[in-house]
Amino acid sequence: MKCIFEVSSRTTLAESAEVKHEKLIRFLKTIESPWGIPKDIDIPFPGFGKEATAILTLNKYLASGVKMTLFYSYRNRLEDDSFYDDRIYVEFNSKKIDYTELISVVFPQFIKGFCAYTAVIFDQLLIYKDFEDKRFGNNRKIISRVYPVSFYDETLCKLFFKRSPKKIADLLQGHVYKSEVFNDGILIIADTKPFSIVEAIDFEKKMKVLLGY
Repeated sequence: MKCIFEVSSRTTLAESAEVKHEKLIRFLKTIESPWGIPKDIDIPFPGFGKEATAILTLNKYLASGVKMTLFYSYRNRLEDDSFYDDRIYVEFNSKKIDYTELISVVFPQFIKGFCAYTAVIFDQLLIYKDFEDKRFGNNRKIISRVYPVSFYDETLCKLFFKRSPKKIADLLQGHVYKSEVFNDGILIIADTKPFSIVEAIDFEKKMKVLLGY
């Protein structure tokens, strides 16, 4: 199954894209293969040129089967909108990696390492199904879908769910494999196996009932 692992971080004028990149590269060097990069290489900031987003592909530094792209937003006239996020976007085949390690160890590491306010793992096919709903939405304020593996920080939880991460964790206990407060947010793991698009759609319906959104 082809899956997506996406991590989003809010931007701020207090931290330049260049500094954010340096921190991220240092972090990726601490992560074991296939999700991290070699410790003995230097990967400079890609630069913006005439674009508002600096993009860097790390595929050649990663293990076969894992593709990672970094996106940095230009620090000028920033607004409280996900359009201005810095992002890590990863594509992988769930049958060729240790999925249990990904969701239990690597996923939390990326949340902390990139100061994420939201992070998700899902079947790639959901991109096409959710395209119109997510295309124009501000993911800093709304959640278009609760994915089978997901993290939402306290600010987003209170804005969208109108509840604290602790309250959400309590509501989901017994309904998912893991629901816990993590890094001042809510970490949700539906199961130890990746969900197909059909299972993800059913899971979303379940979450809407339990969380009332």
